[in-house]
Amino acid sequence: MLTYENDKIEYLPVIGSTLLTVEYYSDQIDILTSSVFKDFYNEFLKDNQDITECDLNRSSLGLTTYQQLSDIVRDYYGQNMLLKFDNHIGGSMDDDINMYTGLMIRNNHMGTMVTRNGSVFSGGTDLFTAGEERILELSQPVSSIELTKQVGVHSWAEDDKTAKEFPFTDLSHRKQATYFAKMLGNKGVDFYLYTLDSAPASGEHWVTNDESAKYGLISASYYE
Repeated sequence: MLTYENDKIEYLPVIGSTLLTVEYYSDQIDILTSSVFKDFYNEFLKDNQDITECDLNRSSLGLTTYQQLSDIVRDYYGQNMLLKFDNHIGGSMDDDINMYTGLMIRNNHMGTMVTRNGSVFSGGTDLFTAGEERILELSQPVSSIELTKQVGVHSWAEDDKTAKEFPFTDLSHRKQATYFAKMLGNKGVDFYLYTLDSAPASGEHWVTNDESAKYGLISASYYE
């Protein structure tokens, strides 16, 4: 029997499952997300009635997201870049790595966009906020953006403690608050506190028009 042992196996969950693909135009670089395992699920699970299109296209963010984006920034440094969330981003596997990815987006003056095929939730929304311009391409012609379930937030928890059970002086709170202050300016800390009350860590809340306007989250939204 073949066995495999690796003392680094404990770190595998942080790698993420999002693939970044570059589309080059004369005046802009589009960076599109997709699920690494999409073809696998399409092939082996397409006949399973419990699997939805959202499930097939869902991916997570992690160390590989940071590494891929770092390579793209190196190869196309100085050019206009737009990160397009073109699939369903279920969240981040490591919040610290995800914040570094967000800082890379902002420091390189990228825009971010949720396409009509995509959605962001949790850590995906954190990355969406990193864009200097943040665009939502609605998946349906609706007046209330929460109906499309494309930009979602929730609180976090660690072990058996909820986020608000930690003192606000805790490092985890300070890192998140500092991150959002950089991305959303003087509305950033309020946005972070709003996420803590929006839904429990096991739940989900989809951002409304009023909430987006209150925190300056979405620069523009439209349906085509």
